[in-house]
Amino acid sequence: MREHWLRTKQLGKARFVRGQVLYSFVFWLILTTALDVLGGHRPYASRSSTIVNLIVLLIFLLGGYLEGRWKWTDFERKYPEGSLPPWE
Repeated sequence: MREHWLRTKQLGKARFVRGQVLYSFVFWLILTTALDVLGGHRPYASRSSTIVNLIVLLIFLLGGYLEGRWKWTDFERKYPEGSLPPWE
């Protein structure tokens, strides 16, 4: 686990945050696909559902970005430079 955190720190904050955004995008994609399959297609509501899906996508991407920044800041606060524990 210690090696994982050291490798993550070495790769940098931007890559870590991009990874969180990518996870949120994949989650959004799976969620919208599942809702389309379970809810059935309604051709009359295609424009409104597209707009709602785009708004939800923006919310998910923003959430992924904020979550990534929060986790990175928490990691830096818990373990300042050079003070990683041997591992728990």
